[in-house]
Amino acid sequence: MSSRIRSCLVVLATGLVLAGCASLLGLKSPEVTLADIQLADSRLLEQRFRLALRVTNPNERELALEGVSFQMEVNGQRFAQGVGATPVVVPKLGDALVTVDGSAQIVALLRQLPRLADAGGKLRYRLRGEVITRDYGRLPFDRSGEFDPASLLEPAAKPRAESL
Repeated sequence: MSSRIRSCLVVLATGLVLAGCASLLGLKSPEVTLADIQLADSRLLEQRFRLALRVTNPNERELALEGVSFQMEVNGQRFAQGVGATPVVVPKLGDALVTVDGSAQIVALLRQLPRLADAGGKLRYRLRGEVITRDYGRLPFDRSGEFDPASLLEPAAKPRAESL
């Protein structure tokens, strides 16, 4: 490859990188919190959960979400993972509820049983992953909190997304 072609490719690549960085300049990752979790389906080796995630947009521009991918730990142990592809527009300086499905192996659930008595009725969780946006690519999130395991016994509603 000639040095002239190589120079043109370097200039083009640098321009694309700078354009991408300029569009992300000042963009903050959304805050994603667990609003609800319910057992959606149970099989011998796998359980399906329906999670309602509250996505809060701290930016002064709307975020058009195309999907969410996540991993969930409970009491420091890997618990569930999942993805959702329901498009939602999160308004600037606003929030929206996104419903996603996740799955866990029966072993992950059984590991939590001895901890229920010690947890005082609550389980600690860590939810991390990415929201996939139409305009800005993937934006990471990482959130910790607690939930009541009794909420898993309530019947899950059909998946839906609510745009505010």
